[in-house]
Amino acid sequence: MAAPTYRIGTGDVFLPSDLAADADTLDAQVNALDGAMDGNEAMPESWFDSWNAFVVQWRKFKKDHFGGFLSNLATAFNDDNRDQLVSFERSFQTWADQAAGYGIQIGGGVFQEAEPPHTNILPELPSSGTVMIILVLVIVAAVVLK
Repeated sequence: MAAPTYRIGTGDVFLPSDLAADADTLDAQVNALDGAMDGNEAMPESWFDSWNAFVVQWRKFKKDHFGGFLSNLATAFNDDNRDQLVSFERSFQTWADQAAGYGIQIGGGVFQEAEPPHTNILPELPSSGTVMIILVLVIVAAVVLK
């Protein structure tokens, strides 16, 4: 299975839209693998249960961090979010390799995250929640001072 590759951003720089595109790529692959498992009786139930737990965690992460422009921007302010995305990518690769052992393949293969790690051009903040609070305060101040 050929593994398409891509980079988070160009060179050693990534933007919020780059992270969101990578999350969308992973989400499509998670959905493809999940759909390919339907009706496969070769997988042990415990393996399938663990896979479902991974899918739930992934979908929560994606929903919490990649819902639109502002959440993508807030996510990009914290390198931990990028690292967590890469961790999900690596975990998915392991799941896809295991599924292949049960005869499950997804079209187009699975990706490999880019190496070496990238440097965020945005300043790192403690969390994306902090960024959202700052954005709300700036908007409130702009409205009040108007």
